This record gives sequence, C-alpha cells and structure tokens, in this order.
Amino acid sequence: MSVACFGDFEKKRIRRRFRPAKAGTPLSPAVLRERFTALLPASLLRELASESGALDVRERKLPCLVFFWAMTIALVSQGPVWLSTIAAQVGAAALMASLEGRHVSRQAVSENLCRRPWGFFAAVLKYLLAGQAAASAGPVAGLEVIRQLDVLLVDTTMLRLARRLAAVFPTYATARSPRWVGAQLHSRMEVQSSLPEVVTLTSVKEDELSVSFLQEVGRAALYIFDLGYWCYALFDEIIDRQQHFLSRLKGKSNPLIKEVYVGEQPWVGCRWQEIDLGERREVDLLVNLTAANVTAKTRRKPRTPAERKKDKGHRRAKYMEHDVRLVGEWQESRQRWFFYVTSLLDRQAFPVSLIVDLYRVRWQIEILFRNLKYVLGLNHLISSSENGVYIQIYAAMICYLLTRLVIRQAAVETGRPEEDFSVPYCVQIVGQLVAKVDPLALASASNAELQLLERRLVAAIIAQGLRPNRRRRALLTSVKKRLAQPQTSLS
Repeated sequence: MSVACFGDFEKKRIRRRFRPAKAGTPLSPAVLRERFTALLPASLLRELASESGALDVRERKLPCLVFFWAMTIALVSQGPVWLSTIAAQVGAAALMASLEGRHVSRQAVSENLCRRPWGFFAAVLKYLLAGQAAASAGPVAGLEVIRQLDVLLVDTTMLRLARRLAAVFPTYATARSPRWVGAQLHSRMEVQSSLPEVVTLTSVKEDELSVSFLQEVGRAALYIFDLGYWCYALFDEIIDRQQHFLSRLKGKSNPLIKEVYVGEQPWVGCRWQEIDLGERREVDLLVNLTAANVTAKTRRKPRTPAERKKDKGHRRAKYMEHDVRLVGEWQESRQRWFFYVTSLLDRQAFPVSLIVDLYRVRWQIEILFRNLKYVLGLNHLISSSENGVYIQIYAAMICYLLTRLVIRQAAVETGRPEEDFSVPYCVQIVGQLVAKVDPLALASASNAELQLLERRLVAAIIAQGLRPNRRRRALLTSVKKRLAQPQTSLS
C-alpha cells in the first residue's frame, strides 16, 4: 500500500469515528430553567454531544459520556493530572453516565484527547452558563438590577504547553527557556455570577488587543481590565458602542484636564503632570487622554471602524476622540495614590468610592486563574495535541463552575457571602467525597439517596469550606449591592 493510500485510509477511519454534528436549535430560557434542575443528565449530554459531532458511531471502551465525566472527576482529585489519573476515574464516570463500570488504558484516554471534538465540552460550559443566567440564585447572588447589567472582568493568562505544539502556538525564545512553548488563555468573567467563560486561546506572540472580547451592540456592558488593554482606539470603540470601560491610569499618561469635579478649578486647561494634588485625598476630573505632543496639525480626521481596528491591533492610536473621567483616591494603609480612567461620567450613580471598589473587584479574575492553574491542574496540560489542550481547559472550567454552584448553595443556606468560602478547600472536599463514594451503592441509589448525598456535600462545604481569614470586607457582595441601587445605570 502506498503512502498516499494509507493517508486516505487514515482520514476515512478518523472521519467515521464520531457521528457528524447536528444543526440543533438553540434552547429557550424556559427549557434551560427546566433542564437545569437536573443539572447534567445523560440525555442532555448525549444531545449536546450529537450536536457537536462528538458522539460515537458505535459503543467503545471509552464512550463520549464516560470520557466527559472522567475528565471532570479527575480534575478534583488531589495531585497532578495524568493519563493514568483519568483512566482510574472511568469506573465512577461510567456510573455517573448511567453505564456499567469498566477499565480502560492510558492509550484510550490519549486517543480521546486527540480526536474527541472539544466543541462538546465548550457546548456543556455554554449550557451551564446560560442556565445560570436564566435561573435565580437566591438573595446573595440574585440581585434583580444587576441582571440588567453586564459587569465583565477581562484578562489573559499564559499556559505552558508540550513542545510538540510549537508549530500550532509559536513562541519567542528567552535566555532561560530557549525552546519553551506556551499559549494565552483569554477569559471573561461576569461579576454578578462570578462564573467565567473562555474567549479564545492564542499564541503568546499575539497581542491581547488582537482578540475581541466585546459584547454585541445594544447590551449595557462595563469592561474592567488592566493596562495590557490600554489603547485609545479600543476606548473609543467601547464608547461608540454605548458601553463603558474601567482601567488604571497609565504611568506615563499626561491627559488634558477639561473639567474639575473634585479638585482646584485652576487645573482646567493644564496637563495632568503639571498639577500638584497637595493634601487632597480624592480627585475627580474630566480629561482627554490625547498625548501632549499631538497637536491640531497632526490630528487626523475622525477614523473609520476599520482604521480603529487596525490601530487597536498595532497600538498606533495617538489620540482619543472622547473625553473620560479620571478619578483618584489616596490610601492611608499603602501611603500612595491610585488613579483610574473610566467612561462612566455619571458622578451621582458612580462616585469615586464605587469606581475604586469596582476596579478592586478585578482581582477576582486573577484568583480564577490561580484556581484553574494550581487547583484544577491547568499548569500541567497532559495532552500534546491542540484538541486535547482545549478539552482540558473546558473541563477545568466546567469543574470550577460546578464547584461554584455548590458554594453558592452553601452561601444561600448560611446567609454568608460567597467570598467566605475557599475554592481550593471546596474542590478538595468534592474530590475526597468522590473518592469515598461506593460505586456499587451509587449505581443502585434512589433519587432520595442521591439528594441525601447532595445534602451531605453542601453540609461538608458549610462545615469545612470556609476561608481561614474572613475578617476582610466582602468586597464583591458589597459592590453587587451598590450596583443594585435604582439610580445606578449604565445607560
């Protein structure tokens, strides 16, 4: 057999491994609320797998549903995730998928990581996020007014990959690691639900601004991000969409002061670096971020959306068309100023203290990245294929989301804010419970017994899942309550 014929045979064999994807109709919110009571039943998983083209043509040792639960359960086990770890979880995963227990090899797990379409895991995550958006989560997280707003935390983190993926995710050589391979995980986190979503995965050579994270036009959204997204073209685009942003002030910025709300009126017409704040503890100004060296002769005519997109990708925008607020607060504990720029111009609805607290909430996405990497194993990606990398990322997101749902239930029952519970502790509790459950008893358990098992899990989270240091102010819950006030609006 020639090489060409062998290659064609391989393509046909791989193509027939999974059923072709179905063009399914999107689920309505009513159906989402009804199905979410059962969380992830086997029938729903089969439907999502069929729509994603991940369902097996014929039954094998490691079918789709068993592989999904094995990946999810393995991430809550203690220690690093290996192929053997996933293979050891197949017995419990088969029971969760309403199948008989079985044993598989590491080779079968590796084959599924390489060939099982990762779109199935993405569809499950999307389903869970949509169900949370449609369902009420109680008095702690279910504030009515916040549902009308999209307060989004945006950031990027780097993941180390296998060297075989150097052609897919090219990197730059460094003195310490000339042959390292990595990728950037772009994520977006909604403040109201504290649940993340994956935007995309790109090479580390690509700029953060090359990836669009904006919501569709017409949705009231507030994007909170760090200086990695500092770009005048991006700021203008967000304001043109009638949406808003919040970021730190870049250290070398020298904006033009146009109005003074809190400060000295003689500052009007001066540059930021020319004024003296004196003994003040708060400042609130209307400024234009255009650099001082950009004169009227060098200013171009208003840019088109295509020109702004080009500027955004290459950071070449030299001036900004819209005016923004510059607010600052002196912190006695750190003995320093903190300055922020935002397009939220309503000073009554968004005072300086709320702007400062909103940016402090941005640290929640940094905590998310820590939990994904060092609690759910994304610092050790076991697959050497691009498909397997996506599968492990989405499995970690699903595992994190399910853990957050248990934490939310515990918070509602105890009346505590969700910040009082530790995600690493709760993941460890879930892992220990899964390891101690008798598979035979679980297979023959009734609905009442399964509900009792769920109650024990919530009770264990309440008893052992609390953070050691709970004296700090519950900042996230406090910001949610302030945003829920009737006068607070993003319009």
